[in-house]
Amino acid sequence: MSDAATDQAPDDAYEPARELIAERKIDLLTCDVFDTLVWRPVARPRDLFVELGRRLTSAGLLPPHVQAVDFAGGRHRAEYAARLANRRQQGSLECNLDDIWAQMPGSWLADDDPRRQRYIQAELELEGEQLRTHPLACELLRLAHTAGIATALVSDTYFTSTQLRRLLESAGVPLDAVDRIDVSCEAKLPKYEGLLKQVIEDCSVIPSRVLHLGDNPIADIAAATDVGARAQLADVADRWSPAVLDSIERYSSQSGDDMGVTALTRSTLLSAGESGQRADYQFGATVGGPVLHGFARWVSASAERFGVDTIHCLLREGGVIADLVDTVRPDGPSTRTVHASRWVNMRAAVISGTPEELFRALARKAQMQPSHVTAAFGVDQRLVEQVIDASPIDDAQRVEAIHQIAEHDELRGQIVEASAEMRTRLLRYLDTVLDPTNGRLVLCDIGWGGTIQEGLRDILVHEGRIADPNNVIGLYLMLSQAGLERRYSGQRLYSYLPARSSVDPQLTVIARNPEILEQLCTPDQGTLLDIADDGSPVCAEHDPTMTPSRLIAQKAVFDAVRSLSAFEPRNETDQPRDPWLDMNLRSALLEGLATSLQAPSPELARSLSGWLHDDLGGDAVVPLAAPDDLEFLSFVNAAEISEIDMRDVFWLPGAAATNNPMLAEQLAAVERGADAERLSPPSPAGQVSVAIFEPGNDEAVALSR
Repeated sequence: MSDAATDQAPDDAYEPARELIAERKIDLLTCDVFDTLVWRPVARPRDLFVELGRRLTSAGLLPPHVQAVDFAGGRHRAEYAARLANRRQQGSLECNLDDIWAQMPGSWLADDDPRRQRYIQAELELEGEQLRTHPLACELLRLAHTAGIATALVSDTYFTSTQLRRLLESAGVPLDAVDRIDVSCEAKLPKYEGLLKQVIEDCSVIPSRVLHLGDNPIADIAAATDVGARAQLADVADRWSPAVLDSIERYSSQSGDDMGVTALTRSTLLSAGESGQRADYQFGATVGGPVLHGFARWVSASAERFGVDTIHCLLREGGVIADLVDTVRPDGPSTRTVHASRWVNMRAAVISGTPEELFRALARKAQMQPSHVTAAFGVDQRLVEQVIDASPIDDAQRVEAIHQIAEHDELRGQIVEASAEMRTRLLRYLDTVLDPTNGRLVLCDIGWGGTIQEGLRDILVHEGRIADPNNVIGLYLMLSQAGLERRYSGQRLYSYLPARSSVDPQLTVIARNPEILEQLCTPDQGTLLDIADDGSPVCAEHDPTMTPSRLIAQKAVFDAVRSLSAFEPRNETDQPRDPWLDMNLRSALLEGLATSLQAPSPELARSLSGWLHDDLGGDAVVPLAAPDDLEFLSFVNAAEISEIDMRDVFWLPGAAATNNPMLAEQLAAVERGADAERLSPPSPAGQVSVAIFEPGNDEAVALSR
């Protein structure tokens, strides 16, 4: 397992509360209940009503035409109506379950009281089944009780204190450490309107000697501080990368299930202490964690579906992916890390010296130069310069240059011979690590184009290691347009995040900004440079791109994945399939990931922009976005971003968020479907050339005249 996964976490966010208890600086601990002490596996409480609707329909208690999501809307509306009715009749917005179910549509259910109790009981049973505890909050209750400090649960809820006690008992809350339970529906007032103050007065405690624990800034924190009590927030103060959780919330409203993501990622942030307030840690926990957790589950399940025993995880990222798969499904197919890189594998895959083979082998982000050909194959550089000239070759001339190499018999022959020697060394290594099942080989990588898979397939088929090229299968987090083209040509490439078409804006965003995910999954290991004569990998001594910020984000990924993996859905019926494999959820993760990359908060952009990226051959290291070096972004608008090459800046939205807020807003609007040309129309005067001179320069004076 990677170092990022094994580092010990710092003190969690509740450490100040523990100190107050240990030092006996408080006489009463009051605690909110929902989303503080216990949680539901939905993004919002009302989403649980979707599952309730399914159960009532299945039990014959709702008309067949009532859809689950419609029932959830009706149940939410009934609560609103009950509160308004109580305010008119009793002067209070508080209500209980009887009040709520009395407001449900009469055409949906019988209006007699005995039948209504069946509905209420069904809701209580579902709540009791789904509620889970927050261990940190439960621990505080135990610590306070052991120290002789009074404890009280104070909840704004439509459950009576008796109902709530039964629910908490079924969830596993240590009720022996709870002295009293107060609820708003019985007191007829919520915490912020006096319930919390009333509890403190009833306990005859000085407010300054009270600590209140809660997740709501108003109902809990403001309510406590307004009466002079101490307050402990059961959440992080600021969220710097909420996009994935927002998309999960929309999914939850339709499915009635968020797999515990909302609550468990928040718990992860709280458990991380001060790190949980950092933008990089939050990105790892709330973006990378859910996305990579789902990917790892899908990889393992897909390998089982293909009938293989081993998943071969490629590139440096393969070490992290293998750890994730083993964490998520330890009883699934085994994982193996295969040292691989485009730089090595594609040079070894030049079998005939075709332009296609050469293009794969020589493709890199840096501008092509004759020295690249020499470095790749050890051929005579003077001969290379005779064939394609000695100067750097721009992208428009790259294809023509590669065709010139392929058509030159002597140079192509040297390359094919060098590739064969490398292929021999590579095969010595592959024979020790590849473990096909019945001739079928499953490869796994973050993405994007499936180039390494294609090269390995060509090598293994040519050398007789694999009989059928269709038996080389690739599992990827996401495919770029190049990967889609390979799939359309008949190769077996599969994507966890939906890869629909080249015009998909979300696909474009992620394909344009791949380095963030690549770096998030790259361990502290030097890139693969070559294969030795004995078949052992030759790697760079260390990873020059491993920054402290990236290490923190990786740790957050594993913290979140471990938490999500421990969650087990509870349902009275068998789950038809893993929700993480559901295409609607995968689409939600895609949406959230794309938004995180395209419209980062300034805090997230500043945190991640310093991450470093090394070139294909490991001979160049650059930051993903260097705002200090990108002053030209101050003069760029959304309509001109296509003219900015990835060599100029890897993560353009990150650079914009820190260097040009207007451009960042435009990019965010474009990501949501706005027309960049309409956002930034051309000047009526056309293009204008601007000459800039130092103050006092004679040429400037002459120009001004």
